[in-house]
Amino acid sequence: ESRNGAKRANMIIVTKCPKDISEIAQENIKKKIGSKVPIFFSYIDYDDKVYNELGSKSVAEIKIVDKLLLAGIAKPNPFFAYLQSENHEKLVYPDHHHFTEKDIKEINSKQKDLIITTEKDYVRLKTHHLNVPFYYLPIQSSFISDRTNFDNILIDYVGTSTRNR
Repeated sequence: ESRNGAKRANMIIVTKCPKDISEIAQENIKKKIGSKVPIFFSYIDYDDKVYNELGSKSVAEIKIVDKLLLAGIAKPNPFFAYLQSENHEKLVYPDHHHFTEKDIKEINSKQKDLIITTEKDYVRLKTHHLNVPFYYLPIQSSFISDRTNFDNILIDYVGTSTRNR
């Protein structure tokens, strides 16, 4: 959402922050936004397992495997950083990429023991034939602080909107 969206917002969530963003940095961002509504900060949190339709493996377990890390998302570096080890190779595609047969040939040519991708790309790839098992790493947004206040504002808003029907 662009900054202009802040004018019509009931609250603002600043996403993809560093997990350890300081109070000073948060205050500077709030000043820059210049809004009177509550502002919250969140970061992307990664699961400690990767999954596919047959099961899961721990991230610690897959770090030692010769693997291909594959992402078709904007700003994939945190994804790669979380999973990287000496035993990996990376393939980067544009955000919202639709995989072609040429892409599948490129992926299959890498001859790795397994492939780890994003959940979004896993959905796009699971209809294609890949030569090795492939897994996805789930993510979730977590609040830096003040989660209870966010929940209360949201509950109050939903309660108000259902009473106005």
